[in-house]
Amino acid sequence: MLKGRFLKAPLGSTTRPSTDKVRKATFDLLFGLIDLHGARILDLFAGTGAMGIEAVSRGAESVVFVDSNLSALRTIKENLKLLSTIGNVGHVEVVKADILDKSGWGWLTSSNVVDDKSRNLFDLVFCDPPYAFDAWEILLCRLEDSLSASMAVLESRSTFSISSSWRLSKQKRYGDTLLSIVVPA
Repeated sequence: MLKGRFLKAPLGSTTRPSTDKVRKATFDLLFGLIDLHGARILDLFAGTGAMGIEAVSRGAESVVFVDSNLSALRTIKENLKLLSTIGNVGHVEVVKADILDKSGWGWLTSSNVVDDKSRNLFDLVFCDPPYAFDAWEILLCRLEDSLSASMAVLESRSTFSISSSWRLSKQKRYGDTLLSIVVPA
């Protein structure tokens, strides 16, 4: 939906932005699984914010962008300014948090994301951690326990074990990137 617009990316190698091809493939895979109009999105390991920004451009009501890298957070804010020049950005929040902080899982376990378990806090969660990430099962458990997410898109380099509380809905490989869409079991 942001055709012809180039998003900024932080300098250096600490952020690995999703390629345009992978971003398009992700939203193609989501077609028919979720209605993005009015959706509440969580973009973990947000990097440039491209996935959440694409969701907003397709009608999402709100997006929370989470990353631990200050350069990435500045870039997300710059990219959100681009989006605001072409229309309504809905409600967005940019959060500095280290999702890889295994001592307490940082922001995911904080009281600011815990709410009434009778409803989902997020309709869709994008998870695009560094390729060396190896704690998928723990992350998926945290998403279920803390966030009551109804669907997650996971970007990885290789296959991994999925928590028994989730089931694989769709999976497709694009070059080095494996896209997995999971829903609660």
